[in-house]
Amino acid sequence: MALLFKKNAYHVLGLDIGASQRDIKKRADEIIRFLKIDEEQEYETDLPILKATRTEASVKEAIQKLTSPFKKIKEYFFWFDINDADDKKALGYIKDNKLKDARDIWLEKGSKDSASALVAKKNLAVLICLSLIEEDSQQKLTSSLRLWDEVINSDRFWTHFTKIYELNDDTGASHSTIEEFRNNVVNDLSDFYTDLSRKHGSTYYSEFAKRFAAKGQRIQQDVLDPIYEVINDTSEALRSLNISEDQIISDNEVKDLKRLATTLSENFNKLKELGLYDDSRSKTMRDKAAEAIRVVALDLYNNLNESAKPAALLNMAVKLAGTGGLASKLNGDIAQMRENISNEKIIIPINNLIEAEKFEDALQKSESLAEKHSKSKDLLDFFHSRIRLCVTAIAMRDYTAANKEFENKHEETAAQQFISVRNFIQQYLQYFDYNHKGVQEFIEELETRVANMDITKASQIDEYRNNAVNSFRETFGDEQFEGTLLIILMDCYIYAAVAEIIPKLRRKKMIKNVLWVIGIGVIILISALSSGSDSSTSTGGSGSSNSAYNQCVAEYNSLKSQLSSVEASMNSYNAAGDIDNYNALVPQQNNLVREGNAKATECNNLR
Repeated sequence: MALLFKKNAYHVLGLDIGASQRDIKKRADEIIRFLKIDEEQEYETDLPILKATRTEASVKEAIQKLTSPFKKIKEYFFWFDINDADDKKALGYIKDNKLKDARDIWLEKGSKDSASALVAKKNLAVLICLSLIEEDSQQKLTSSLRLWDEVINSDRFWTHFTKIYELNDDTGASHSTIEEFRNNVVNDLSDFYTDLSRKHGSTYYSEFAKRFAAKGQRIQQDVLDPIYEVINDTSEALRSLNISEDQIISDNEVKDLKRLATTLSENFNKLKELGLYDDSRSKTMRDKAAEAIRVVALDLYNNLNESAKPAALLNMAVKLAGTGGLASKLNGDIAQMRENISNEKIIIPINNLIEAEKFEDALQKSESLAEKHSKSKDLLDFFHSRIRLCVTAIAMRDYTAANKEFENKHEETAAQQFISVRNFIQQYLQYFDYNHKGVQEFIEELETRVANMDITKASQIDEYRNNAVNSFRETFGDEQFEGTLLIILMDCYIYAAVAEIIPKLRRKKMIKNVLWVIGIGVIILISALSSGSDSSTSTGGSGSSNSAYNQCVAEYNSLKSQLSSVEASMNSYNAAGDIDNYNALVPQQNNLVREGNAKATECNNLR
């Protein structure tokens, strides 16, 4: 404890700082001689305030210190410097344990403006430090620090000290040796006040650190390094928690999180008590801990939909952050989280409407709120994405209904519904990620070609429609919403025209047999197949009993059955919102439609 003074070489040998090398060797030999016969001598310089511990080892260590040019100066500086009658009188009071009287002498002497006054302050600082080894006194702590500050930071003192030391030193210490000691003397004091902190509390080192910007070897190795190691290990443990891995936060994980957070808090409090919370290394460790806490907070928020725990963790991280840059990032996270939580009150009702398939209500609400929150990019992106989803779902649903009307030969109703879907889609194209100019040109060309189609030739319509789909995909791609919606729009143009013409052709008996094979959401086919038509419209030469024809019809029905199965799967995926699997079936649907059309033409030729 307080080895700086307790193991001071002059104190151990019972000598004053004016002792020569001869005196030092003589005294050391004497002490060792008495120790060998188990006797311990008392010397004139022994002080009741600090009993000397004399062993053969401590005596040999004292000799080694006082014969080294680099070590002797430290022993010399941190012991009483007796220069005149006042100093001798004060030392006598110390021997008689009259510490207040000794203090008063050096206080009075130190109040004068002279180099010797600064030496008196050093002696008084040594005296107070000796008393602090056993006595816990905040007043004496403050006094000692003030005195050391005045002495150590006085050029006048060091000029005087250097002159006197060089005159009395017989070890050959150079001027640079004294200068090196001066540069490191605060570190020696740091170790002493670290020892006091261990006994009386961390306030001692904290007060020292406030006055002197230095850390001694003892505080670094014995106090700070263990604290930093705990903080580092705890931060790494936090980073590796990965609470969301199993998609739940268990009671044990909550306990681990609290334990690690408490450990960090306790160790940073130790740094605060030591006055080293704002030390450069402490700031680095604070940033590391804050980043680890941030990782846990974002994991809970992003992957487990937690909000209260992440907010509390981020607030803790902000308080820990050692640098302004990290604190700013953490405050940004908190602000974004608060905004997101606030936005959830808006977002959740819309998602609930969509989940309940109330697409019109969700669409209306999304449009209204998009206008209201037009300055919030995140919200605006959400509303636009929901508008696209709702528009696609409504278009797909109404398009399917139009197809059903068409299959049931309610062509006039189907035509109106196709047109209605077409107009609805065009009303919302602005929300989709298209090359809108290219889309408009494509639609204009589509309208022209539809007007010139020969509706009596199903194969021509099918060929044109499939070519249009391929051309569209090459031009616009096939994204989740964009691709599906534009294909529906294209089909509505084609089959609205077809549905409007068929009743006229039927009335003119220009169509013998028509069967429309309709693919929900992406493909609609038209194929001609005789099915229960009037006998007066059939061509001669082949009857229904024709075996080749019957085989052809059976093959066609098989293709139609496969197509129905694929489209049933597509309907299921669409209802579940599984667009990837839905789109994956489109090529198979297209192939079945083409094969069905070809088979229908083949069967017609066999009639």
